[in-house]
Amino acid sequence: MQDGVPGPLRADDPREISGYVLRARVGASGMGTVCLSHTRGGQPVALKVIRREYAGRGVPGAVRP
Repeated sequence: MQDGVPGPLRADDPREISGYVLRARVGASGMGTVCLSHTRGGQPVALKVIRREYAGRGVPGAVRP
């Protein structure tokens, strides 16, 4: 991502999470990567992909793929 514009997914990024097809990377932080997807109705949504080292630690709101 550069200048607030979503960038392409990387080779190691998942392509789908819980039925949401990931379209682009929106940003990243120490805890994970935020990706762009869309609802079935076409509304944009942001999904945070938690880094593996945090998986299973009871992160509120986390969905396991």
